[in-house]
Amino acid sequence: ICLDEIERTRPFFIGIVGGRYGWIPNESEFKINEHLLLKYPWIKEKIDNGVSITELEMQYGALENSDKVKSFFFLREVNSVPKKYREKEGSKEYHHLNKLRNRIESSATEGKCQMASYKSISSLGDAVYRQLMALVDELYPKKEENQWERIESRQRATRTRLEKRYCHRNDIIYENSNVEFIKGINTESDRCILLYGESGYGKTSFLTCEIGKEINGIPVYHAIIDDELDTIDKLSRFLLYQLSTRLNDFVCPEINDKDKTISIRHALVRNKQTDSQLFWVLDGIERLSSSEDKSMNWLTSMPENISFIISTADKSIINKAKSVWKNGDIKQCNIPALSASCIMEISSIYLKNLSKVLTTQQRSHICTHPVLSNPRMLQLFLSEISTFGVYEKLNEYIDQFIKSEDINDFLI
Repeated sequence: ICLDEIERTRPFFIGIVGGRYGWIPNESEFKINEHLLLKYPWIKEKIDNGVSITELEMQYGALENSDKVKSFFFLREVNSVPKKYREKEGSKEYHHLNKLRNRIESSATEGKCQMASYKSISSLGDAVYRQLMALVDELYPKKEENQWERIESRQRATRTRLEKRYCHRNDIIYENSNVEFIKGINTESDRCILLYGESGYGKTSFLTCEIGKEINGIPVYHAIIDDELDTIDKLSRFLLYQLSTRLNDFVCPEINDKDKTISIRHALVRNKQTDSQLFWVLDGIERLSSSEDKSMNWLTSMPENISFIISTADKSIINKAKSVWKNGDIKQCNIPALSASCIMEISSIYLKNLSKVLTTQQRSHICTHPVLSNPRMLQLFLSEISTFGVYEKLNEYIDQFIKSEDINDFLI
């Protein structure tokens, strides 16, 4: 797993050396993992030469690939290590550890890596933080960024994170048909689509990963409603900003003038975009901060060429939207709880990305638990078991979650 993580996080590497050299497996111990030997056949020679797993990871991550990585090593000062945590002087591990420290120091002197010393755990934390902040400043120098660029960058990061572990759901049906959500949308007649699902059911993941940037050639503009986008005025300004980044010559300087009332209709008319249809995804409409905006009356003032896909965890908002909408029928779709097959598939994909698997018995055990039919709870559960360190006690650990009666009990 560690070698896989090194690959996944290149070109960055942090190595920490204390008073121990690390575990040196014997031939029978490392031969058990045939998958590891097939994927990294070169480790056999390293192990045969008495290299510890820790040094092997440092060699692979940085010391033997110094031209390709940005590596940082933190070496604990020998005198600050309690004697009971030091290698026995004169032992094989003692000599290997000194040799590793010397190699790191030589590489740092040659400029192949960076190195710092530390005396305690707290000083190590401070040193790592300083190095990471320096690297961030180096790779991402500060620049003038307006409010809308910052919001777009943050929302893009959220969408990217969701896309990495998304599992396609074919159980989200378009209204009362047997057609999957995206395939059922009629871009000519469906002007307002409401997507309902309880909190944690994966509405944002679904809208991000299934809809994308267009529906049948019609452009889609996403907005995740949060503390920075919590009014229709801010959302309207953000939409106009998005239009200015995707359409040539679309100009809307008033989006940064807080004293000026924003009008999407006027901006579209001025930029000759009134005949171009677009979908506006408003994700999490219940998070709007004002009761006036939650009344949904603003829907009546929107241009006719804008179609809406609105998600919510509040059923009352659906009724409000239906009461004010005058441009045809409002379509309503529901995101159901995860089925047993979905739980098994999502679990397999999530754990496979971490080079881990559950047994058939373990998968069957978790797939019927009602709390895990909530995608957010399932992800939390998978995160917990993937970092649990005692494989022999994994079944017992899983049982602790499975015995919970509801979400509150599950989270305790």
